[in-house]
Amino acid sequence: MPAIEPDGTGGISTGINVTPLCDIFVVLLIILMMAHDEIQQKGPAVDLPQRMTPSPDPDHDDVTLTIGRDPAHVYLATGSGAATAFTTQDLPAALQDALGRSVRKEAMVRAAGEVPLERTVKVIGMAYKNGAKSVGIATPSASPPARS
Repeated sequence: MPAIEPDGTGGISTGINVTPLCDIFVVLLIILMMAHDEIQQKGPAVDLPQRMTPSPDPDHDDVTLTIGRDPAHVYLATGSGAATAFTTQDLPAALQDALGRSVRKEAMVRAAGEVPLERTVKVIGMAYKNGAKSVGIATPSASPPARS
């Protein structure tokens, strides 16, 4: 049955009928939305590791360098001892002494986020030049651990 032109001439319409096309797109949209939900629910279960705080080992001979906001001093602590402030001129001799007594020859450099990177790299270089076999880098956590 031929479609009637809007002007009433009764000729054949050559335009595409978009109603079935819209129906097909709606059905495809619904199928894709349902498939998307099914795909998201089929993922494998993942057990993420929890953050662990290591217990302090009294026999450890760790050498810890703490770089604070004060540009004149770097704090050096060995084992579970208190940190001592050193100037950048006195730090190499103190590092040589501390790393000379250390069995593992490892140093940990702690710096706050506000400390310039140049200063941190300089302290790491001093640690390597004065006997450190490896150097770890640490930053303070966002929230301090709870005390018991």
